[in-house]
Amino acid sequence: MAEDLAPIRTLPVQGARKTLDDTVDLRDLLPNGASVLEPIRYGTDIWDFEGYPLVNQTVWRLDFTGIPPRWRTVIKDWTLLRLNPQLAESGRSGLRTDDVMAVPSAGERPLRFMSLVAYVGCFANSLTIIDRHGWTHLGPDDWGTFAAELRLAYPTSTPQTLAGYARPLTALWSVRGLLGEPDMFGGRPFGGTTVDAVFKVPQRDLNVDRPAPELCGPLLGLSLWILDHCTDDVLARLQAIADAPDLTGELRDVQVAAVTERLLAWQATGRPLPATVGLRGDSTGAVPSWATFVKLSGCSAKQLVNPLMPARRVLENIRAERGVSVYEDGFDLAITEVEDMAGNLKPWITALPATRYGLGLGHWAATLAYACTYVIATLTTIRDRELSALPHDCLVEGTYERGDVEVPVMRMRGYLVKNRMTPTAATWIVGDDVVRAVRVLHRLKELLGLRPLFHPETGREILLHPELGGVRGDKASHSLQLSGPYLGRFESSGHYLADQGFMPPLPDPPAWLAHRTIRITGIEAYANQAWGDALAAAQAHWSSRKVAEGYYGHLPSSVYIADPESVEEVRRIGTGQALIDIAIDSNAGVAPIVGNGASRLGAVLDESHVPRIATGAVTGRQLAKLGKANANVFVGEFTVCVHGPGGLCGNEQEAEFRLCRPIACRNSATTQAQRARLELRRRHLAGKTGVYERARRKIEVDAPDLEAEFAGVDDEALRVRVLRDLPGRYREAAADQEENSVE
Repeated sequence: MAEDLAPIRTLPVQGARKTLDDTVDLRDLLPNGASVLEPIRYGTDIWDFEGYPLVNQTVWRLDFTGIPPRWRTVIKDWTLLRLNPQLAESGRSGLRTDDVMAVPSAGERPLRFMSLVAYVGCFANSLTIIDRHGWTHLGPDDWGTFAAELRLAYPTSTPQTLAGYARPLTALWSVRGLLGEPDMFGGRPFGGTTVDAVFKVPQRDLNVDRPAPELCGPLLGLSLWILDHCTDDVLARLQAIADAPDLTGELRDVQVAAVTERLLAWQATGRPLPATVGLRGDSTGAVPSWATFVKLSGCSAKQLVNPLMPARRVLENIRAERGVSVYEDGFDLAITEVEDMAGNLKPWITALPATRYGLGLGHWAATLAYACTYVIATLTTIRDRELSALPHDCLVEGTYERGDVEVPVMRMRGYLVKNRMTPTAATWIVGDDVVRAVRVLHRLKELLGLRPLFHPETGREILLHPELGGVRGDKASHSLQLSGPYLGRFESSGHYLADQGFMPPLPDPPAWLAHRTIRITGIEAYANQAWGDALAAAQAHWSSRKVAEGYYGHLPSSVYIADPESVEEVRRIGTGQALIDIAIDSNAGVAPIVGNGASRLGAVLDESHVPRIATGAVTGRQLAKLGKANANVFVGEFTVCVHGPGGLCGNEQEAEFRLCRPIACRNSATTQAQRARLELRRRHLAGKTGVYERARRKIEVDAPDLEAEFAGVDDEALRVRVLRDLPGRYREAAADQEENSVE
């Protein structure tokens, strides 16, 4: 008996209707389409854009083969619309021009080619799941199933990545009428719930990508202060504990006997018992630090939580005879004396009892580890994943050639992750502060007896063991990170040191400070000398006076970029911002540009149409584009160098500011703020002899009108004029540091 077969038909879903003939050459529908070398046929599933402007050199194809066939046509139409938004009104690609979204869509900016490559990939991921179920109208349960299957398909992806895969569905649905599919999905994707909510993307501060020198500077100053002054005392006490015989595996009676012996030895010294702060704070007064004697005896603090006989009797006798003192910590070791801001020499802390409560040894050991981590992150500008992957043996000694001399240099071995499928090995030069931070971390790991942990992708032992932060066992993350408790430790440490007069008070910290904010602040300090000087002021190592006058030993000399490509956009933005500021002052007739290169700078402004751009709001992308288009423009402390042949510095490749002769050089053009800084430098050199006198005379020869220009202006007014030229957050970071700075 013959079976009754249902007729084969196309599923009533989006994408079945073609808007163009397969043979249509899409180059005619695209802006600058004539530059594409070969025809792009609508019916082909791989569109070759070789020759198209702004196409990445390694990716020039749009591949639709990953899109399910019944969706492929609508995705092609959407892609054409995003390449040429004017098609929404012209109808040349077969779109429904009478749709309500025609006019708004025509006003959109075209998407970049690489963005479209990413969108097509996202559609392939998401629509494959929808196609598998043959869905045309998706209800709440269907969207829930979709989200669950997307998670299963990409189990290692973060919530942000999963949301990124699904987000283009909303963009597609928003122009459904234009595409001739008004009933697409049967309603808004996920019923109107945002994809961030669906995939539980953590809420982020919208300003996390902005630099925060007014906060990152003081934290860097605190971290370096702790490294300079606290390290030896912390490590010496940890060494004393590590040198004790390990009795943690012995019977409790054996351990109690060892603690008793240690207490008797302390009693013989005639000194009071070390004090500690318990869980209830200091409301109960100072109490003896039992844990100090347990740890110095090599015993287990878990087994001997409380004093036991006969050790308890000895402890009580000493307390009755000598009392308890906050100036003792149970170690026969001195505390380093440090000069406070008033010039007085005194111990930086009264004692470091071996306790994890209050400001005991446990607190300072963990804070020291975080300080080392913060120094590495800021002064190398590596990303959080790159920081986690730093190997234990990351320091490598080497040399580089300077003429006939080999100069020793220290490099850091690590891994770069951006735009890479797996961490890629790399090395970069590091400064002394970073080297010291790494070596301190090595000692901490050794003295704390931390077992090696290995990175899951590189297989190398990691430098930043999670238990360095004071969290043990299951609560620890896979590596020490600048997240969680580190800001709290910095806050309590900074408040204590400020109360003791060793440093200015820290600004109130936010609830959290993202690693990326720390990183971008370090990059900008490297990319722009004035910004780096401002960060140094916020670090409390310089005053606003020093920032205004300018010094060659600035913070950027401490920052070494792990990934040099990452600094280029920031450098371009700085150059673009400087050109915009100059144009704004020029439009307002504030002050002339002076120098033998003034006409060359004027030509740069005119050719790039900067005066016109400066009349409206300017985006970061415009600034970067402006800086990129003028790669021969370098902004220094005392001049803007429009680099070209014949510069007095003698460098044929780029500006050499150490040998620069502002105003006199044919490439030099100076703003009023730069000349004010140069005049401050000239006044600072007045009355000095030797090389200082020669430097002053050189300024006076190169800029003969400088002194007369600022004859009636005192030093303070000049500093205000210089600082006013810094971007807002850097100006704030440099402000009010005069009294607090360490000169």
